[in-house]
Amino acid sequence: MYSIRDVSAALDGHLVTLPNAPQIAWPNVPFTAPAETYLRVNNLPANGEVYTFNYAQDVPGAYQVTVVAESSQGAGEAENLADAVMSHFRVTKIGDVTIESINVAPAVVTEDTFEIPVSINWRVID
Repeated sequence: MYSIRDVSAALDGHLVTLPNAPQIAWPNVPFTAPAETYLRVNNLPANGEVYTFNYAQDVPGAYQVTVVAESSQGAGEAENLADAVMSHFRVTKIGDVTIESINVAPAVVTEDTFEIPVSINWRVID
């Protein structure tokens, strides 16, 4: 049976195996942003549909890993880390979670940060 906790656990577990991973800001966990680059995670499940012959539920979502770097320091370090996250998730399955595609959004620049969102699009058929 589909569980958002199971999906998050599988994807979180895969992320922590990223070689040379910086600190990670997990959802709803106290975190003090360090001076160096770090990752921020959000799992965004979407509405599922029941459309298979055996009434299985097809649930899509996006696991967003945002690379957060200090602003005014150039894009290179953040882009290299975004590339590393993309490469690390280029697998077809993590447990029962199918990875369908990986997209990088344009950087978001604020006064203090330079952020690159990496969306790992997933699907579970239960």
